[in-house]
Formats: sequence, structure tokens, C-alpha cells
Amino acid sequence: MEIGDIIKGYTIKEYIGDGGMGIVFKVEKDGKEYALKICNTTDDEYVSRFKREIRMMETINNNRIVKIIDKDIDASIPYFIMELCDESLENAVERGLSEEKKFDYILQLCDGLKGLHDQGIIHRDIKPGNALIVDDKIKVSDLGLGKFIKRDTPCLTPTDDKYMGTYDYMAPEIYIDGKGRDADKRSDIFSLGKLLYFIFTDGESPFAMDSKKVTADIFSIIDKCTKLSPDDRYQDVGEVINAIKLCLLYRNTEISVEEIISNHRLGINDKDFVDKVYNYLLKIQGELGLLIKSIRMLKMQDLTIFLRYKKSEVNIIKDILLNTFSENNDYYIQWEDVDVLVHFAFMIMNNTSDIQIKKELLAFAFEISKDYHRFSAMSTTLDMLNSLSSGEVKSIIPFIIEKKDYINTFKSNTNKSISDSIKLVIN
Repeated sequence: MEIGDIIKGYTIKEYIGDGGMGIVFKVEKDGKEYALKICNTTDDEYVSRFKREIRMMETINNNRIVKIIDKDIDASIPYFIMELCDESLENAVERGLSEEKKFDYILQLCDGLKGLHDQGIIHRDIKPGNALIVDDKIKVSDLGLGKFIKRDTPCLTPTDDKYMGTYDYMAPEIYIDGKGRDADKRSDIFSLGKLLYFIFTDGESPFAMDSKKVTADIFSIIDKCTKLSPDDRYQDVGEVINAIKLCLLYRNTEISVEEIISNHRLGINDKDFVDKVYNYLLKIQGELGLLIKSIRMLKMQDLTIFLRYKKSEVNIIKDILLNTFSENNDYYIQWEDVDVLVHFAFMIMNNTSDIQIKKELLAFAFEISKDYHRFSAMSTTLDMLNSLSSGEVKSIIPFIIEKKDYINTFKSNTNKSISDSIKLVIN
């Protein structure tokens, strides 16, 4: 195909570049511009890959993925038409990006990659050239090396798997073990970590990364993404998104919980420490990721001191927990987070005699433990229930009857017994 040729009403205007198994041109139809990608080989395997790329792109419903406008996979030279983007992320980084825009673009890219994974697709070639920008929005492109997690046949992954992808961004299990056919989302996460390095070093190659060239908060994320063993990396892109958002939140918070704890260790008295923790929790209300991280860092001893001094504000502390959880819409909750939240609910419950507050905390613990099917949280929830006095049990009998199925399920899953007063109600 040449400049000036017309395909199905699309006039080829100019060459853009090569991508995967194809050549990309700018085309025009009815006054609008698009991108045309044609298969640049007659090799049966690569033609099959090209057609699979089209199949994948049509399967995906995500505005962070480049969309197909038209196609003809049965033509002598298979092709498809897609939306035309302004530039690649690689070009944008080389032009120069503000720190704010770096965070914006990487979070958009993560959102697109998570969308692929959630629909059962592994990309296998994440790099800055495969992230395109249109109207300041990131679009993941070039699924030529992508694979369906459960549906693809081994014949579409060649023997020389180690040559799949781009070397600077390729996960070691692919180029060392030659296991491209076994790549999973953690392989994409490795590439994502390399891409983070490229962005935050203003375009330096991630082949040999230098921790001194990026800030420590960002490099900690890069380092976990790019661990040698897939088991040591983030296990889901949602975890990467959480880490990046927490990094941003910490940068925008005047004082961190680390500083508060450090000052306490250095001699600040308990009352001042408790006041600072309380004000900090009030400030971060609504930010579930920060709340979970803060609870983790404060640990049992600090939380015990905090709740002992703040018994008069326990209702507000309960509201911080429950409201922050219920309002969450962008933090991806991990299983371990459920344990942290339920344990904190139990600690709050132990510092109040108000049965209404206890009931609200129990309801929260029942729901989150069930929704995330977390056995350790179920066990803690039963501990919360068993901590009620017989008088307290009598005062919330309708609530306990309502949760009867939960209680029996939790007992079965954890092999934990319940108090006699609870047995009398549900049996």
C-alpha cells in the first residue's frame, strides 16, 4: 500500500510508523482522520496474531484502550482502522512533563492496563511507545503480542518466546526462562515498573535503573513492580494504583503519620501524640488508602494509647472508619486491608460502652468480612460478638437474629465457637 491509495473509502495520507506485526498510516475519510494498521507479513502465524489483535480490541470495552472503527480481516492484506492519536507517551516524556502530568498519565495508563487484565487479557509489550495520547487522555495500544488468559492456544506463542516484547521492559521470566506463553498480569506489572522509571527520569532507559535518579517514594513502587520473582511483585495493577495514589496523597499532606510516630518515640508526651493522631485522622477522612496505611503504621501499642485517651470521641472515630470505607470509590481494597479494618473496628468497640456504636461496628465487620470472604476477619468478627455481655446481647437480639446466617457461616469457616448467650439467641 502506498500514499494516495484508497481502501474502503479511506485515503492513505502519510506513513506513521511500525507497530507489532503491522505498519500504521494516517488516513482520511469524509473529512475525518484515522489511523490505518495493515498486516505487514504473509507468515501464517503473524497473520493469526494480527487477527487476534483485532479480536482483542473488539472484545474490550474500556475508554483507555484504542478503539477499532472499521476492519477487513479477510482481505488479501488484513487491516483495521482505529482512532488517530496525537502522540505517544514516549514523545510526550521526551518533550518534558510536569510532575503533576507524570502522575496523571501513569494513573491513566494503569487504569487501562487494569481494564485489560479484568477482561482476561495480558498485553505482554507495555512500553512508552504503546501508550498513545488523544485529547490529553492515555490510550493503551498495540495488542499484537497480547493474549487471552484462558482462551488462547499454545500454537499462537512461538518457540522463541524470549524474543517477545521489548527487551528494556521485558519481564525476566520471559527473556530468561523463555516463558512468554506463561506470562501473566505480573509480567505486565514488571513492564509497568520499567515504564514508571522511564517517565520519572524524563526518558532515561530503564535497562539499568539507578535509584538515585528518582525520588525514594516513587522508586519504592518501581522496585516492587520489578522484583525478579513474580511472587514478590504487586499481584494486581490495583495495588500499583493504590501505591501511586498514596504517594500523591502523602506528598500533599502537610504532616505524615510517620512524623507523628517518630516525634512520639523521641519524647513527645502521650496527650500531644494522641491529639496529633486524632487531628491527622480527621484530616484524611475519606481517604481509605491513607487510613489503612496509618492504622498499619500506628500498630497495637500506639492505637491502644490513642483510643484510651480519646474515649470521649470514640463515636467520631467510629464515623471516620465507617464513612471513609463507605465513601471509597478509588482505592482497591486488598485482603490484608480487610483484616486491618476489622481489627481496628474491634479496638474501637473495646473502648466504648455504647451498644449502638458496638452494633454499627459489628455490622461493618460482618459485611466486609463476608464480602471479601476473609477468614481471619471472620474470626475477629466472632471475637467481637463474643465480647458482648449477656445484657448487651439481649439489647440487640433482633440484630443478632438478622445476622444468624453470617454467624453460622463464620463459625463453619473458622471453627470458632460462640458464647452461650449468642447460642441462646440463634438456636
